[in-house]
Amino acid sequence: SEPEVVNGMYDPTDELAAEEANTEVPPMVRASRSYRCADNSVVYVTFYTNDAQVGVAAERNAPPTILRNDALAAADAPADTEADTGEETADAAEDANGPISFSGNGNTLVGTGDRITYNGQTCNG
Repeated sequence: SEPEVVNGMYDPTDELAAEEANTEVPPMVRASRSYRCADNSVVYVTFYTNDAQVGVAAERNAPPTILRNDALAAADAPADTEADTGEETADAAEDANGPISFSGNGNTLVGTGDRITYNGQTCNG
């Protein structure tokens, strides 16, 4: 049961608790893998639990570049009412049926398994 409030005491943590209730918890790391690519380079990929993003680095301990899930980014983008023909939605649905595609900062990564495509070249884990 709730405690009895006497004289309407103000609790400053009530506002803080309301703000924290609306925050989103960052995703956790699901897996970190290294891949050897066709040009003999190595790429280090960190997969997150929500599949909304991956982290990619060219060196083992380098800070990763975050690439966003293309299908989720398309769904979150505001619709252009004049040019919206539904093609973007169809593309996002097609991506949902195939390998997950991530992009950002001029990089692309497709796949989440033993074989990925990173910036147009095949990489094996």
